[in-house]
Amino acid sequence: MQVGGAALNVAAVIQFQDQNTIFTGTIGNDVNFAILNSFDKAKLTKDYLFLSKDKPTTKAIVTLDQTGERSFKFLRAADAELDYQLVKNLNFDALVLTSATAFLRGKLYNSYLQLVKKAKKENKKIFFDPNYRKALYQDNLEVFLVKAKEFLNYADFIKLSEEELFLITNTKSLEQSFKVLENYPNKLFLITLGSHGTLVYKDKRYFIVESKKVRQVDSTGAGDAFFGTFIDKWFEDKNANLKEIVIDENLINIIFDANLVAGYVVTKLGARSLPSSNYDFKVKAARKRLLKRFKEEFINVSKNN
Repeated sequence: MQVGGAALNVAAVIQFQDQNTIFTGTIGNDVNFAILNSFDKAKLTKDYLFLSKDKPTTKAIVTLDQTGERSFKFLRAADAELDYQLVKNLNFDALVLTSATAFLRGKLYNSYLQLVKKAKKENKKIFFDPNYRKALYQDNLEVFLVKAKEFLNYADFIKLSEEELFLITNTKSLEQSFKVLENYPNKLFLITLGSHGTLVYKDKRYFIVESKKVRQVDSTGAGDAFFGTFIDKWFEDKNANLKEIVIDENLINIIFDANLVAGYVVTKLGARSLPSSNYDFKVKAARKRLLKRFKEEFINVSKNN
């Protein structure tokens, strides 16, 4: 058994980079030392980790195929019990929403909704990853779609896989999807394309940030590592909550770094296989080529338009 889940994985990645990160959620009456030790190892506070009196911890059973891709089966329980009254006084600089189960039945959805409204009212940046899992929504797809679109309207930064993009926009190609994304102005979309890197989209403009080619062993946690690294890098700027969201060289560098960390994670077993802060990816030449292409294909086109 491994302790994880998207929300905890992302929180651990951000905290790993020495940010002040708070995870909030509910675990079950079967709580064991592995869960608590995981928080200690990640240096995450347990102040907003709550215990259900009558439900076990939610579990995901993950199966890997020969290429390292995953399939899921869920045993949902305690995570649904997160009550907004427990977290309504929580102070934060940014809100990160990545739970795969948030749009199912239970108190968690209302907590999600109230927290996102609080963040919006307080002018805090909102990062959203719907984390669609077919095993959770195969009989409730419309519920997922309606609620995911609701949160797209609240969020400033949205991470989607290509599958999620096509599902939410009801399209079959990137070009078709872009037409739908025009309905969500002033939002930055990060579309993860696996080994092909990440497509960043905002207000009818897009650019693909490639990643280093690696041999995939286990894709578990790659998206979480990407998103956590992206959020951490974004907040290296102390004025991050005030600055305008634009596709520029700084943003391309941030996405490239996040791609590298995600690429590192898939070469290892488990979602927490993060590189050390001084790990050398040896990609200076690749980064230089990327920024050169960005100037030629994105900046010059912008000037000409």
